Amino acid sequence: MKLSPARRTQRRYKPRTRKCKRPGGNVIFTPLANHGKYCCDICRKRDHHRRARRQNPPKKREPVLEIFVCDHCGNTFLANRGSNARYCSPSYKSMVYKHRHKATIRAIMGEMDCPTSAARQKHA
Repeated sequence: MKLSPARRTQRRYKPRTRKCKRPGGNVIFTPLANHGKYCCDICRKRDHHRRARRQNPPKKREPVLEIFVCDHCGNTFLANRGSNARYCSPSYKSMVYKHRHKATIRAIMGEMDCPTSAARQKHA
């Protein structure tokens, strides 16, 4: 007489309510599988991306500098590549802007033949 090993009976999964594992996901849900951790695929994917970003942070690149010539004074200076820098200092940039702005106003006033512009030109 041979004895056979006892048969294991598979218990049916009884769903229990759980909290979503994603940080900030305080949703209570009932998973369909006994290993369910997330309430939905969106939470599962977001948590995966969050963990991947934490393990592999983006690397900072060294700035690539390029030599430019100042349009105002003619000196050379270094600036980031692709910045299309035209002036070596912010003061030159603002000075050129103010000059250009005043010239534009003078041109517009001259086209309109304003009496105030003629009086201002005599005093200037």
